[in-house]
Amino acid sequence: METLIQVEELSRKIEKIFPMPQTLMKINEALNNPNVNMARLEDILKSDPDFSFKLLSLANSAFYGSPNKVTNMHMAITLLGFNAIKNLAIQTSVQQTFGGDKPESCVPTQMIWKHSVGVAVCVKMLSRRLKLGNAEDFFTMGILHDLGFLIEAQFYSLPLSQMLERVNREKYSLTDLESEVLGMDHAQITHLLAEKWSLPKTLTTTLKHHHEPLDAPEENRRSASALYLADKIVMQAKYGFTYARAGETDEAVLALLQLEPVDMEVMLEDFQVEADQFAALLKQG
Repeated sequence: METLIQVEELSRKIEKIFPMPQTLMKINEALNNPNVNMARLEDILKSDPDFSFKLLSLANSAFYGSPNKVTNMHMAITLLGFNAIKNLAIQTSVQQTFGGDKPESCVPTQMIWKHSVGVAVCVKMLSRRLKLGNAEDFFTMGILHDLGFLIEAQFYSLPLSQMLERVNREKYSLTDLESEVLGMDHAQITHLLAEKWSLPKTLTTTLKHHHEPLDAPEENRRSASALYLADKIVMQAKYGFTYARAGETDEAVLALLQLEPVDMEVMLEDFQVEADQFAALLKQG
């Protein structure tokens, strides 16, 4: 069966419609330099007032608890560190590129965004609990993980609508249906975007395998498994966009992370508390 997506054609469309934002490109280039120049990084940040404001807001937030008010880029960089700046740049780029509802869209953009934030909060919680690595890196993975849906809605709106209807009516696997109709699923499309934006390989590989984490390379299997579980938990909580029942959790994935099925119930309750706390923090501004 001929599928709708030709990878090279989709790649060109992504480059044209969703190019890497300039600030992210410049920050990537600066931070990929082993001899990163602090003054150069400050100049990049100052050239984007919106990003500078977000960076200063983060540096002055209760999360970092600085005893002194952070008033300039040099202080913010010193306090936050390069990794936090990179993650904020990615998250801000996603908001600028994909934020906001589009009236003609076949999917509810704001609900997908809510789901993604929920997965970000949940996988950050899991990464800390399971000692998987930098928790902010996992938060960024959660924010990014379903961007493929929004790309499908942009370029393949009618088939996506039909697939979502079929999934809800016939309890089909959406990723299987996407592969059958489009030739790629939304996780693979997200991976394609992440590669176009020159994001770190650990992140791009985890995104690609978050529905089939046991197929990921061994070094990415635990991070992909955590993202898979977070997605399941947030779907079970019906937090944001939910296109079907969450389905059974693969016990082999639980075993890989040394978890039991009962742990999923505990983590679901804990996620709901974390999500409420995160929402309250956002309201505080």
